[in-house]
Amino acid sequence: MKAIRIYAEAGESRMEERQIALAPRDKFGLFSAPVPAAEIFFRETGADYDSGWHTVPKALYLVILEGAVRIETSDGNTRVLGPGSVILAEDREGKGHRTRAEGGQPVRSLLAWLDKE
Repeated sequence: MKAIRIYAEAGESRMEERQIALAPRDKFGLFSAPVPAAEIFFRETGADYDSGWHTVPKALYLVILEGAVRIETSDGNTRVLGPGSVILAEDREGKGHRTRAEGGQPVRSLLAWLDKE
């Protein structure tokens, strides 16, 4: 399973693709290793959502359920991500990233704050 990782390096936020390893678990399908999460939220943002430039206070997973977002990192990389996209945001320092709703539609997502500091 693919995830987009946002991280900080030398003061810039950057993006990279990362594979989440999956292994069979009996008849229940393929599972990743457990990921400890502190809190999980369901979120909806309007079609005009623009987060502005920001970093994250702690690492989080963002899973797009409906709609699409345009994510831009401070190094100039931009990606449009839609339903089923998994984003791991870890850029807790530096210039940060910007997230905007794409396509004139609200965005519904699941946000999981991770336990790791």
